[in-house]
Amino acid sequence: MKCLEDFRWSESPRCACATPYVSKSIEEARKCDFIPKKERCSLRCKIGYNILGPDYIECQNNGKWGVFPKCQRVPCPEPMINSSTLEVKEKCSEKFFRDACVVTCREGGQLTDKAEIKCEDTGQWSTFPHCTCPVPKLSNDILLKNCNAPRPEEKCFLECKEHLKLIGDDFVLCQINTKWSSMPKCIHKICPPPNLTEYLEIKKNCSFKKIGERCEVACKYGGKINASNEIECLPTNTWSSLPDCLCPAPNITQSLLTLRGDCNFKKRNETCAVACPQGYATKTKDVIVCLPNATWSSLPLCVQTHCSRPVLNNEILKEGENCTFKKIKETCRVYCAQGGRLLGSNIIKCLIGGGWSFPSSCTCPSINISNGLSTKGDCSDMSPGKVCFVACNKGMTLRGKDSIVCQYNSKWSSQPKCVKAFCPSVVLQDDLLELKENCSTKTADEVWPDYIECQNNGKWGVFPKCQRVPCPEPMINSSTLEVKEKCSEKFFRDACVVTCREGGQLTDKAEIKCEDTGQWSTFPRCTCPVPKHSNDILLKNCNAPRPEEKCFLECKEHLKLIGDDFVLCQINTKWSSMPKCIHKICPPPNLTEYLEIKKNCSFKKIGERCEVACKHGGKINASNEIECLPTNTWSSLPDCLCPAPNITQSLLTLRGDCNFKKRNETCAVASPSGYEIDKGFIVCLPNATWSSLPLCVKTHCSRPVLNKEILKEGENCTFKKIKETCRVYCAQGGRLLGSNIIKCLKGGSGSFPQVAPVQA
Repeated sequence: MKCLEDFRWSESPRCACATPYVSKSIEEARKCDFIPKKERCSLRCKIGYNILGPDYIECQNNGKWGVFPKCQRVPCPEPMINSSTLEVKEKCSEKFFRDACVVTCREGGQLTDKAEIKCEDTGQWSTFPHCTCPVPKLSNDILLKNCNAPRPEEKCFLECKEHLKLIGDDFVLCQINTKWSSMPKCIHKICPPPNLTEYLEIKKNCSFKKIGERCEVACKYGGKINASNEIECLPTNTWSSLPDCLCPAPNITQSLLTLRGDCNFKKRNETCAVACPQGYATKTKDVIVCLPNATWSSLPLCVQTHCSRPVLNNEILKEGENCTFKKIKETCRVYCAQGGRLLGSNIIKCLIGGGWSFPSSCTCPSINISNGLSTKGDCSDMSPGKVCFVACNKGMTLRGKDSIVCQYNSKWSSQPKCVKAFCPSVVLQDDLLELKENCSTKTADEVWPDYIECQNNGKWGVFPKCQRVPCPEPMINSSTLEVKEKCSEKFFRDACVVTCREGGQLTDKAEIKCEDTGQWSTFPRCTCPVPKHSNDILLKNCNAPRPEEKCFLECKEHLKLIGDDFVLCQINTKWSSMPKCIHKICPPPNLTEYLEIKKNCSFKKIGERCEVACKHGGKINASNEIECLPTNTWSSLPDCLCPAPNITQSLLTLRGDCNFKKRNETCAVASPSGYEIDKGFIVCLPNATWSSLPLCVKTHCSRPVLNKEILKEGENCTFKKIKETCRVYCAQGGRLLGSNIIKCLKGGSGSFPQVAPVQA
């Protein structure tokens, strides 16, 4: 105090309270240094605490602070989880500010944040993390798109890696239970069996080749591949370009035909020049063509364009000029070698085929009659086969026939002889007679008659003699026949052997016979022999065909003819080249999308079988084999039944037997009570797999999981429909912070109000 000028003391100082000492949970609302008596100091609890009592202290008369309030830690209630996917892993009703409570996803989902909630200063829990589906477990073949922590009802899109094909939907759905819907599969993109051209064939099995794999091919008929003998399965599921085939070296089966130049391995549609020897020309083109199927076209025939020197029987005909190498239709003069007259023109013509036309024959020349003989009638200008009768002059007797024949070689047959007719020695019948002279040299009036006379003495007169008629050397007009022996000394009934020059087949016996006329019997003809052919070929109209005639061919059942359907009997009585028969082969089967080949089905012959299977694990509805038919097509493909459905959703159940359903048939599925599905069935698709499983979506909420220390049901809340409501109230008598109505939300969870604390 201070002594003032009026000698009074100033007012005495007041006593103030010192700065209060507070507990750790309390803090001053403002600075409280030197607060006078009866004045207050405002206090507050630190965050996370509630004050018990007044929020101040009063400075008392004694300079001390009054009773301090207490701060109580704010507890958080048992967490009320609105999501069916979350669950609390510990007891959380005794947690306070800044304490954490561990939460997890019920079905193994993935949390979007930390696996905890924190008790805040308001006594409420921090925001709950969401459960999302975990990263899908995928095979190495599948790539993910838009899969960043997807929530229920969201999709994660998928695609296959390069060269792979997706079987099923191109997404998986994050389901309500944070599990993924069934995962599709990736299979290798496979090229179908290659559709080869008619000249190619598969060397090894080419079924189920993946992208980048190769298939070896070869030329079906022995040609040469013009590039690589492999084709590649491309990313477009098609094969790379097919190589071309070059025709092999031509097989020249005709001895007359020759190649002009190098004809080995010609390209398709290219030609190879061929030639015939001098005097011959090709009947059609002088080229053969490498056909589109990489085989050679039929060989042309060599046909004579010139005739060689005519083979004349020099006893009958001789050339009047040089007849060597005349062209077809050109002529040549001939004349009769024996001086007779030609029966017909003196012109012979070179015919198509290389043979000559010939006059029918020559007459025999005028007879140079021998001594003692004379003709009976006019024997000039006689044609072959005509007979000229002769007789001996008086006093001569005939030895031989009383005729001579104009033979086919235009010569007269041998003339008989006239000899003196001597009577034999006379034998007298009795002793009364005797000879007065030598009678052994006596002749008769006529010599060698064709009869004998009974004489006066009772004996026969002189007997005539018979001379064998010879046949001349045969004159062969055919270039295909030849005589195998000397035939000029043959007589009546003698045979002369003939054969075909070029190995042809005779139409009759291999001989001609000398007839009683001194001429040869009709010559047999040469035909082509029965063709030598494989067991696969059948012959038609092949009964001793003559040159220029055709023998038609066909293949046995299930075989295919390569080449002409005939062979030609050529001028030389040899056959043209023989075609081939190959097995009819079915192409690789064109399967449906649900079938696959179990074993190699390339080059199957008629009647052979191919085993198939269901590609996606289904069951064959009939036989698992298809047959190569005579039409070069496959028998009907079997159908596939869908396998038993693979139910990957725990909520979904099958209604009835769904094993091995037919394509387009359905299988009924059902969801449990409180759930619904968009479709009540799955379909066996055209590829014999099941359609995507429908999703089970909640239609009702189950009984709400309430923290009974905080909330209680005001009515029965069990099995409420979506959007329906239910009343609740505060278990401790407090006031609801919000409506007393909770609603069944889409997804099957409820909305919950906050609860205000109970006032003491």
